[in-house]
Amino acid sequence: MKKLILALIALSAVTLASAQKLVIKGSDTLGAKLVPTLAEDYKASHPGVSFEIAAEGSTTGISAIIDGTAQIGMSSRRAKPTEISAAQAKGVSLKPTIVAYDGIAVILNAANPVAGLTKRQVEQIFAGDITDWSAVGGGAGKISIYTRNTSSGTYSDFKALAMKNRDYASSSQKMAGNEQIVAEVAKNPSGIGYVGLAYMGESGIKVVLTGEGADEMFAGYDLFREGKVRRFWGRQPRSRLRPRLLERLYPYLARSPVSQLALARSFFGQGLEHHDQPGFAHGPRWRSAASLQRLFAPAFRERARAVDVVQRILTTLPPGF
Repeated sequence: MKKLILALIALSAVTLASAQKLVIKGSDTLGAKLVPTLAEDYKASHPGVSFEIAAEGSTTGISAIIDGTAQIGMSSRRAKPTEISAAQAKGVSLKPTIVAYDGIAVILNAANPVAGLTKRQVEQIFAGDITDWSAVGGGAGKISIYTRNTSSGTYSDFKALAMKNRDYASSSQKMAGNEQIVAEVAKNPSGIGYVGLAYMGESGIKVVLTGEGADEMFAGYDLFREGKVRRFWGRQPRSRLRPRLLERLYPYLARSPVSQLALARSFFGQGLEHHDQPGFAHGPRWRSAASLQRLFAPAFRERARAVDVVQRILTTLPPGF
């Protein structure tokens, strides 16, 4: 998930109380749907206040605060050091306030037969290393890439989260907002793009399962390390190494709240009595994934249910695993 940030100038609370017109500029992720809805709710109880909302990208929102052309700047990223310096040079103090969390989903045309992409494949497609759908299990055809424009916080976030900060393919087409990406992908059978959670259910597109989830769905997930650690858990129930091994396997859990770590330990310990069965490590993970199938596109949900994933994985394991 990524944080969505409202960048406020230091005296914004005083400004809001006295303004008859409040100017808000910046992120499309916030400004296309969420902030206009909040503005309407606010006007219902404050009829003397009007709003001017311009959703043209996070960079424009931060710039508007620095230049004094808006009272509130919407951003789906934090201000860069250069932007903070520019604000300080003008005597402006940027005050970030987290107002929501969002996720980024990779979308395809609804008619595209590809149901899942590994995280590596997503990187390669958006960076231009993979240019034809046949390379990832689809039909032959050039891939059309749609991204946000360079002023978007999501544009840079996606590069960091999915592309190891590599540059986008030179052939990628930059769109002004989520709605434009949805519209292009929906009418282009070869299209691929990314959108925020609020746009995942739009017609003509489908969300493609990506990353670790796609890997395990289609038998590409590397079970070897997890399998070995889970076997150790099963065979050495009193070992003091068990919690440390769990945290080494899933390092992000060590930084999570205690309740999440406890939940993970419960998940990780499921079915340990079956540790001598090949592929047993995948059982708990697949049962958890199966419970989330209600969120998948209908066509993909039917396809996933028709596949015996555990059996498919067993055929990929080396002898004696």
